[in-house]
Amino acid sequence: MIVERGDGSLWMLLRNTGGIAQSVSTDGGRTWSDGSLYLRGRMFRNKRFFIRRLNSGALLMVRNNSPDGKRSHMTAFVSDDDGATWKGGLLLDERESSYPDGIQAEDGTLFIIYDHQRYTLNRAGKRGVGSVVMATFREADVRAGKSVTDKLRLHQVVTQLQDTDDTSGAVEK
Repeated sequence: MIVERGDGSLWMLLRNTGGIAQSVSTDGGRTWSDGSLYLRGRMFRNKRFFIRRLNSGALLMVRNNSPDGKRSHMTAFVSDDDGATWKGGLLLDERESSYPDGIQAEDGTLFIIYDHQRYTLNRAGKRGVGSVVMATFREADVRAGKSVTDKLRLHQVVTQLQDTDDTSGAVEK
């Protein structure tokens, strides 16, 4: 993912086997610095994250935050210094979750969508448990690390996998 920093440079962040890698361009993306690890360790390794500039000018990062390196504890953070430090820590979902993405509405409400147990068969062998989930909140909720506005809504199921053994409605061959 790429965001523009306050100084006009472009900051690219990528997931990799060591954590979250970074590269910077100061010429509008024509050339990029050598890559380096920005956040290192199994908490960050090989996990999709989401980053964007908010209407306020702060950066928002949504990523898994499980200390044991699992794809769980989807958490939102904000940075006022272009990613040098992160504040808050609003837990969006403690369950197995991955692939966050989102937008910010004109009124400042944030909408983050992500997968919950995205496999047709989950790791416990259950069928039809995967879902796409949405969280809505405000920047103030992230900074406080808890609900301080009337916009916080978690675990909103957008769509749910159907039982893969269910053949009702299937066309016969």
